[in-house]
Amino acid sequence: IKSRSVDWFNDVWERLTSRQAFRKVVKYMDVIIAGGGARFALEAALDANVKVFGQAPEFANVMGFAKEIRREMGEG
Repeated sequence: IKSRSVDWFNDVWERLTSRQAFRKVVKYMDVIIAGGGARFALEAALDANVKVFGQAPEFANVMGFAKEIRREMGEG
């Protein structure tokens, strides 16, 4: 299952990066892959600006990330 999950993610990533608009995003911005599906990306070879947040799927939404950032900054 693990090897198939890596193949699955690579297929999805290839489909995304085949789109010109998405390639521009990846080229010029940081990209965060999060949520339950991010666990499939942990073994993938990605550009340095692509961050995979594969643990704790509860941080997959904006509020989750905001809470984590506040916690790291000592504000929450």
